[in-house]
Amino acid sequence: MGRLAGRSCSTAVCAACLRQWAQYLIFSNRVVMRNGYTGRDIQTVTHEVIAEINLSQVPIARFLNIGTLVVHCKSG
Repeated sequence: MGRLAGRSCSTAVCAACLRQWAQYLIFSNRVVMRNGYTGRDIQTVTHEVIAEINLSQVPIARFLNIGTLVVHCKSG
């Protein structure tokens, strides 16, 4: 039982760190991925080049309020 509690605690700490690592900001003309620790923009994509946006969350990620966001850009 102690090993399970230790894993749960380390998973929660890891999730807390990941939640702050990247922030996604949606503006009227672009989507910005920003580093949550430094506040610096990591990447910017304008709406004209975005083809699709997918969000994926497994149940544990939903509980921890984290997930994977994938922005697909138009080719060419």
